[in-house]
Amino acid sequence: MADETALAFSDAQHGVFGRSQLVEAGVPTSTIGSHLARGTWIKISPGVYRLRGRPITWSGAVEASQLTGTGLVVSHLSAGRIHRFGSLPTRAAAASAELHVTSTTGRRPSGPWVTHRSSLTRDDVTMANGWRVTTRHRTMLDLASVLTHEQLARVLDTELVSGHCNLEALDRFVAAEGDGLRGVTTLRSLIADRHDVRCESELERRFLSLVRSSGLPELETQVRVAWAGARRNGRIDAAYPSLRIAIELDGRRWHSDSARFESDRHRDQQAAVHGWTIVRFTWTQVTQRPEEVIGVLGALIERAA
Repeated sequence: MADETALAFSDAQHGVFGRSQLVEAGVPTSTIGSHLARGTWIKISPGVYRLRGRPITWSGAVEASQLTGTGLVVSHLSAGRIHRFGSLPTRAAAASAELHVTSTTGRRPSGPWVTHRSSLTRDDVTMANGWRVTTRHRTMLDLASVLTHEQLARVLDTELVSGHCNLEALDRFVAAEGDGLRGVTTLRSLIADRHDVRCESELERRFLSLVRSSGLPELETQVRVAWAGARRNGRIDAAYPSLRIAIELDGRRWHSDSARFESDRHRDQQAAVHGWTIVRFTWTQVTQRPEEVIGVLGALIERAA
């Protein structure tokens, strides 16, 4: 009976089962001890076991963490994996093969996982795939403590474009976090860059000033072209029409991110069909990496001349 009970739990739970489950199913504690002593059941963590000959998988480790009864929650890179965050860098994706958890009770049981020292509230925890896992917002904040600025930016942008993350809601969440929490400053900075607090006209003004100061040819602005579509009345931000070079300035209007993303991709495709080169510059590039902007424009002009 004990063997059949353990096998049933194991088959249903990615190869693991808990002491409390066995006891509740009527397996005597002496029988549990006997199996452990003989090595037919292998301890993974206090009160959590696997069958001999069944190596633990990543999903099994997640199940085991949930069975410890100590309030472990899947977090950080592992939560990103469960939520299917896009654009996780290769190094981070490999690191997510480890299981990362955070305890809501302060207890840190041993097991096949990395336990982080963080404080979670009930609002930071949700259920995904039947497991306790940090919410998408909390996961994004935790990722800010383990990814580089550039890596986090790519993950955030992918989440925003996919519609899985709402910028305003994430901003409110991060604003409520204490300044001492690692990663808060980085994430706040990225959110600020993506808010539409800087109007398009301000970005355009800075861009035009940059081009004029560089000695590059004068641009035309708000150029109407047939392939630009209905958005903004078929206009593009700036262009060298004779060279068929179009410039779009990305002010990070993430409020309608999915629709904007689709529209921009369609516009890029139509530009290519009509023999135009379209290039996009961001607020960060224009204000923080101006030499990059000038280098790209200069190369495009030289190629098209």
